[in-house]
Amino acid sequence: MIKVQQLIHLCGNDLHHELNSSDKETKDSSKFFTMFKRGWYNKQVDTHFFHFCDSIKSTGDGAIVLYMSDGKVNLKTYSYLNGDCLYQQVNPFTSKPEYFVRTFQDIDNNGTLITNYAEVWDNKRIYLLKQDAKGLGGLVAKFRGILGLDGYSLISSVAHGFNELPVVYYRAKEGACWSVVQDDIDMYELGFSHLYQNNLAFAFPILVMKGDDIQIQGDEIDGAVKG
Repeated sequence: MIKVQQLIHLCGNDLHHELNSSDKETKDSSKFFTMFKRGWYNKQVDTHFFHFCDSIKSTGDGAIVLYMSDGKVNLKTYSYLNGDCLYQQVNPFTSKPEYFVRTFQDIDNNGTLITNYAEVWDNKRIYLLKQDAKGLGGLVAKFRGILGLDGYSLISSVAHGFNELPVVYYRAKEGACWSVVQDDIDMYELGFSHLYQNNLAFAFPILVMKGDDIQIQGDEIDGAVKG
């Protein structure tokens, strides 16, 4: 319920765009703005934004990545809800993101793990790595110490088409949206469990007796049978 209320506040209405009123509107700017809004709608950015917020509120982090394919911009949303473990390496001096890593698993129809994969993004390319016993070499050697990807080998490397790291990643320090009241939730569940167990043991007990010659003698005053 907490998550639903917060998502309604964040994503209940579509994101609104408008030109800066302080700038003189020209024919070119109006044309570009129309194209921008059409592209925003066609790429379903509002939907990706909803899944991005849902991931953050549910698990504590989420990411939207952009890449070029056939000269067109495309988007993906990554979330732990879909089995993605996300990590971003930030320069400690400039606070600028340097690498983004998504690890995921290949699982068969029976739920058996086949292998682990890692997808690494930098300011130029996307690297897909597969875990094996060969260790690291070549282009991915630089990831060994920084990202802890020892035991992975390079499968593919493609340019993402941007001049900088095209990843929007956010990790909430407090975790999921209910993390600040998690102790209250735990105590409520514990109290409810105790109430259920007490009712099960003591509320409206039923005495079952089996035998041929059973006689029950009630209380001399009110005739009640007491345990």
